[in-house]
Amino acid sequence: MPRNGNSARETDTLGTVARAAVILRSLAEADEDVSIKALSDQLQLAPSTIHRLLHLLMEQGLVERGENGHRYHAGTEFFRLGALVVNKTRIPKLALPYMRAVVDKCDEFCLLNLYLPAERKTMIAQTVSSSHPLTYTHEKFKPSAVTWGARSRAILAHLPEDEVRSIYESADVSPANGGALPPLDEFLAILADIRRNGFVYSRSQKLQGAVGIAAPLFGAQGSVFGSMSVTVPEFRWDEKRLPEISGIVIEQARRLSSALGCRSANGLYRSQDRVRV
Repeated sequence: MPRNGNSARETDTLGTVARAAVILRSLAEADEDVSIKALSDQLQLAPSTIHRLLHLLMEQGLVERGENGHRYHAGTEFFRLGALVVNKTRIPKLALPYMRAVVDKCDEFCLLNLYLPAERKTMIAQTVSSSHPLTYTHEKFKPSAVTWGARSRAILAHLPEDEVRSIYESADVSPANGGALPPLDEFLAILADIRRNGFVYSRSQKLQGAVGIAAPLFGAQGSVFGSMSVTVPEFRWDEKRLPEISGIVIEQARRLSSALGCRSANGLYRSQDRVRV
């Protein structure tokens, strides 16, 4: 009798796990936040079951509510776990030779940064150290604001304008100096300059005392998915190096984008001799 009881409980647990996995898959594949009704219709599960499973997943950080409170999307923890898997597979592994080429050429700390669309944040997925010890550390897989810092703005500049406007409306102050973003029109002009120049240069925006130089990364469809960046401590930064380092980062970002299937990479990047500072 206990055996039969255990078997019933195990079957119920397996059913819950399977249904939760299906919900996570649906949220991961969705282009926008999803309602309980939409999930119920898609998965042929009762709304009460969807509601219960969503709350179980929310307790683990795998699912989060959208801005209106009635729709749901994949949570930060879900993205973090996915990033841990991704870090052991395709993009970060493919990026390593190009990142090492950056470090070989300029001997500065190089980072691979990925965009998290549902969170509208960025995270560091891979790093390559230089011969210079850093006085600060970079946290891998920790989501951060997409509005501050070279490595994030290189991505933001290439997102659709309606998405940029939405991000702007909910933006926080600079984590490095507490400064606020400029007026929207001025901010959009800054992003337009980034697109024209092909790279971003920032000082003490995301991290106090750090200089960042970054270029965007594009996927097979020509959409931005991340950036490649270099970080230099401000105390030993020489602005005369900007044309050299920006050219190196742009070139290796272009090569990585091509390796990841971006057929229009050559047209999306400015050549090194056209880089404006």
